[in-house]
Formats: sequence, structure tokens, C-alpha cells
Amino acid sequence: MSDFLNKLSIKQQRVFNNLIKELPAFCEIVVTTKFVIEGRLRSTIIHYMRDWHLFFQYCVEHLEQFQGKKIKELTNEDINSITYDNLVYFEQWLLNDRNVVKSTQSRRRSAIKVLFNTLYKKNILKQDPTIQYDKLKINKQGIIALAPHEQVSLLDAIESGYGLTDKEKKSRTEFSIARDLALITLLLDTGLRIGEVYTLNRKNFNFDNMEISVLGKGAKVRTVVFSSDTKTSLLAYLKHPTRLSKQIIDKEAIFLNRDYDRLSIRGMQKIVKKYASAIGKYNITPHKLRSSAGLSLYEATGDIRVVAAQLGHEDISVTAKKYVDASKHKLHDAIRKRGSLR
Repeated sequence: MSDFLNKLSIKQQRVFNNLIKELPAFCEIVVTTKFVIEGRLRSTIIHYMRDWHLFFQYCVEHLEQFQGKKIKELTNEDINSITYDNLVYFEQWLLNDRNVVKSTQSRRRSAIKVLFNTLYKKNILKQDPTIQYDKLKINKQGIIALAPHEQVSLLDAIESGYGLTDKEKKSRTEFSIARDLALITLLLDTGLRIGEVYTLNRKNFNFDNMEISVLGKGAKVRTVVFSSDTKTSLLAYLKHPTRLSKQIIDKEAIFLNRDYDRLSIRGMQKIVKKYASAIGKYNITPHKLRSSAGLSLYEATGDIRVVAAQLGHEDISVTAKKYVDASKHKLHDAIRKRGSLR
């Protein structure tokens, strides 16, 4: 557990400590398993813990066998008494009393499945009631991604400051502009997850071969290729006089905050949101830039296996469904441009 805590930001440590004080003791086993053995992202584990806390809050307030107990007091015997019906009623409570949407319900169900499945594998649970879960049917929107000309506009906004507020313009420096340009170029070019970017160190980059060694989901390492545009923007940032002259707190970190420590995930999200809003794309997040990179790569190569390898998808069918469907408009455009057959 100490290894996990050492890798959290100060804010994450505060949230984690507050949650772990209130959660049952058996949750520590799940946290350790998911972080140390499976390499889940720290932010993901904290989201799990929040969902577990909500579930146990429901249990002590609504389940008869837990009346009068505090969440922290729940034992191995208590969690063994939870049935599939209890889980169903919990979801009904979410939908009726908490008014959650299907996507939130799905996320919380995943967190509960992780908890019960891990405890079952660790022989703390005699049986796992979540195996009876049916797959939730969610009406997903089509892929949201930036078109090529919008990607150019986004990068132009970073260099020029176009569309930013006066306050945002005043807070910019040559160094922060170089960093923001390198960060967003990297995201658009490689399709890296924001959590993967957060963990990047200098040693992960091979600028000669233009490759990055990335620690992805499930603690699996993959090689991601980047272009000359990313190489140029990254080297310009890494060799910036300000960076070379300052005392860097985390010397291995690629992206730095204003205190010259490792830039947080939240910090990266704010940077993307700032420039996306500047060009009128208010729904763009780092994950949408990942989608933009995947779609651009698929439309350039037509090879879904290449896209899956670059993005780190284990199941190629997931990649195919997402990006082949999204690029169907290209087929319609091609047919229209072809014109009449006669």
C-alpha cells in the first residue's frame, strides 16, 4: 500500500486516505491487487473506491442485515451475505433515487464487478454474485473527433493565442506555449491515453527511431510510433532555455507544471479544454484527441490492425467497430464524387 501512496499526487493522496479510512478492510486487498499486480491507473482505482463507498453506503442504509453498522465495520462475513438481488436493488436505487444515466450505471457496475471478482479470486468470497449481471445496452453516440482542418486550427490556436481570453493570454509564456504545443501534438499524433502520457519519462523516448515505450493498461508495455512533427515540437520544448535553466523537481518527467514538477492529469485536461474551447470545440477532451488520432490513422492506412497496435487495443473487434463505422462517411463522399455510372 505504501508503494501505491508514494505514486499519488498530493491531492490524490488526500482523497485516497479519506476513502480508505471509511472503506472496509477487505478493500485494501483489491486496491493492492489492481495497482501492483495489474497496473491499473491511480485515478481509475480512486474512481473505483468512490463507487465502492457509495455501494456500501446504500448497504448500511437499506439492507436489513447491515442496520446499525458503519461502512468501515463491514466484515468478510458481511460481504459474503450480499446477494445478486441486493445488487439489483442497488441499481434500481441509483436509477430511481439518484437519477443516474445509463453510462454512470455501467461504470458503477464495473467497479462493483471488480470488487467482488477480486475478492472471489482471493478466496474472501465464497461466490461472486456479479457473474449473473447481464450486459447493459447503452445507446452510444458516434465517435467524436476533430477533422484534419480542426486539428490544424487547434495547433494554430496554441501558437497564436487566437480565441483565448485576455486572462489566458496574459498567463502564457514562451515556455508554456512550447509545452502545450508539444503535449497536444503528441496526443493528436499518437493517440496515447492521458494516463499513459502522465507516466512518460525521458527514457521512454527514442528520438532516433521516433518510438515511445509506453506502459499501458494491465501493466503491458507497447511501442508507439510518432511523427517528425511530434519530434520537432518535443525537442523544441525539452531544449527550451527556461527548462534548461530551472531546477526541475521531477527530473525524469516530460511535461512540467508551473512549479517545474510533473504536470498532473488534471493539468493536461485543462490545457486541452482551454485550446479546444478557443476554437469553439467545447466537447473535446484528451480522449477525443485519442479518437482523432485513431480515426486519422485508419483513414490514412485502411488497416485496423495498425490502429489497434498504436492505440493499445487488445480486442481488434472493438477498434474495428469504432473506427470503421466512423469513417463510413468517406465511402458516401467517394460514391458522390464518383458520379453517375452512365
